[in-house]
Order: sequence, then structure tokens, then C-alpha cells
Amino acid sequence: MRSLLEQYEKEFGDVTAEISARIGRLSTKFDAKFSKTVPSLPDNASTQQIDRLFEEAHELLEQMDLEIQDLPTTQKHSSQTRLKSFCAELDRLQNEFRDASIPNGVSSFNERRELLDEVDDQRRTLLDSTDRLERSTTRLEEGYKVVIETEQIGASVLEQLHSDKERLYTMKDRLSYTGNKLGSSSRIISGMLQRIIQNRITLLLSIFIAIIILSISIYFMFFRKNDETLISSTQNYN
Repeated sequence: MRSLLEQYEKEFGDVTAEISARIGRLSTKFDAKFSKTVPSLPDNASTQQIDRLFEEAHELLEQMDLEIQDLPTTQKHSSQTRLKSFCAELDRLQNEFRDASIPNGVSSFNERRELLDEVDDQRRTLLDSTDRLERSTTRLEEGYKVVIETEQIGASVLEQLHSDKERLYTMKDRLSYTGNKLGSSSRIISGMLQRIIQNRITLLLSIFIAIIILSISIYFMFFRKNDETLISSTQNYN
């Protein structure tokens, strides 16, 4: 934890040194520029670079503050004292940058105020552009996530449709197999019904023939008995 804090302090020192050097070059350029000319706006590229360095320095201060909160009590006081000195140094550099942003050739208070307002407007415009860019990037990332999620959903739907297709083919095969079995069973049952009908017809014919034979037998038995009775009666009469 201590080594990370020292790393942040070293990075802060490097950033503030870079800010101080750039402010010095900015002041020198403005002094040379306005020694014999009419006042004009500062160099946007230089001021934007210094603004980014200030933002980086503020972020390092925030990181150091977070690291200090996790330090033991014996080390926290000295680290907080150094952090306050770093904040004061950064405020001093911001004041220098504000003063260096106004050319020496601008002596009038109103001109200095107008120029400072123009610088602030440019900084606000830059910040607004940065915010719009960040929002656009965020929307693009969200749109990309939506596209990825849609692609995943589409792949899942296609996979589900493929699975349903396989199940339908399996059901079709089963139904075809069942239909074949039912056709075979139907043919077997039809054959059995035909044999049953044939057997019944044969049985009925057999019964009919038996009845006829029995009737003929009864008929001959009855008439034969009558003939014998008649012959006996005739013999007795004679």
C-alpha cells in the first residue's frame, strides 16, 4: 500500500513539473507575441494540453487520498500533510496558468476579463465536446452490446428451431413406423374376419345339411313303419 502511494506521489511530481514547464513556455510565447502586436487569444493546443495535465494531477490526488484512508493511523497524519501540500502546489500552478493565459500586452481590466471569459468559453466548449464524445462512445458501446445480445438470441433461436426440426423428423419416422404396423395389423384382422365368416358359413351349411339328412331319416322311418303296419293288417284280414 505504501509503495503504491509513493508511486502516485512520484507521478504527481512528474505531472506538476510538466505543467510548470508548459506554463513557462506559454508565458514566454505570449511575452514575445504581445511585445509589438495587438492582443489575441492563447494557443488552444497548448492550453488544452495543460488542461489535460491538470485533470491527470487531480486524478492522482484523488488516488492518493483513497490510499491514505487505508494507511495505519501512525502514517496517515504525515501522508495527509503531504497531500495538502500537493493540493496547494496544484492550486498555485492553476493560478499561474490563469495568469499566463492572459498576454502582457492586455493592460486593460476589461480586456483581460473578456479574454479570460473567452478562454473559459473555449475550455467549456472543449469539455462539452469531450462529454458529447464520451456519451456517443457510451451509446455506441450500448448499441454494440445490444447487437451482440441480439446475435446470441438469434443463434439460440436457430439452435432451438434446429432441435425442433430434428424432433419433428423423429416423430415423423415414428408415425410412419406406427402407420406401417397399423396397416399390417389391419390386414391380419381382415384375414381373421374372413376366416371367421368362412367358418360360420361352413358351420351353417353343415347344420343345414345335417337337418336335411335328419329330416330324410325321420321321413323314411315314419313311412316305413306305416307300410309295415299296413302290410300286417292286410295279412291278418286274409
